[in-house]
Amino acid sequence: MKQFSQAVCEKIGYYVYIVKDPRNSTIFYVGMGTGNRIFQHVSGAIMSPATSDKVNLIRKIHDDKLKVEHFILRHGITETSFRN
Repeated sequence: MKQFSQAVCEKIGYYVYIVKDPRNSTIFYVGMGTGNRIFQHVSGAIMSPATSDKVNLIRKIHDDKLKVEHFILRHGITETSFRN
């Protein structure tokens, strides 16, 4: 699984991110997180038997031998602004 180093996690703090389908550039998830949250959607889809539209799409992307695209839109957000 792709991961940020601990140093990067500490540097970027809270962030807002998107997850895109590389086949058509469609954004299919927008989230907020810290640490390696941005990558957990893919690992969860691969390791978990659960299903959802998001999980099924990630599996289809991987079946096509492609990788989900991840982008951080904003980082360094404080916990207070993150929750409001």
